[in-house]
Amino acid sequence: MDHLITAEDITERTVAQPNSDKHKLTLAIPVAEGGRLRPVLGAGLYAELILGIQIQPMAEENLAKLATCEPLMNMLSNWALYEAWPTLLVHVTEAGVVVKNGKEVSTSADAATADKTRLAIADTAEFWTGELRAWLYEHRAEYPSYVPPTCAAVSSMPLGGVQF
Repeated sequence: MDHLITAEDITERTVAQPNSDKHKLTLAIPVAEGGRLRPVLGAGLYAELILGIQIQPMAEENLAKLATCEPLMNMLSNWALYEAWPTLLVHVTEAGVVVKNGKEVSTSADAATADKTRLAIADTAEFWTGELRAWLYEHRAEYPSYVPPTCAAVSSMPLGGVQF
């Protein structure tokens, strides 16, 4: 297993239908993992988790528990769909960009509806990101490399860029 979720997880946990383009969904998974999960877990725990899924079976029980917890699975599935959304709406071919029209009995959504849908997906993903943060905080004793985010970033620069 190369990633924490699959295209099938995305169609089971989101509004994406089972007949969605699995290839396009799969391409979005590493973007969701690296861009959305790494900031939540922190670099250390993220690296442990990704390394752990590449070793069969997962060496540490706690990592296996984290990798399969519902908040993580739902968060990643929704962020992966969010990342895949633009490519699911169009085909890029030798003829250029082609808007998907679906079957003869269906009509495509307009750009405003597509944007609203993507924002709704982002809202769901943000919810599950919060749930994952709460889950991690609750189980922080089991993950010594997890460092909860702080309110302010540490910086050696003066606040507001003003020096006296």
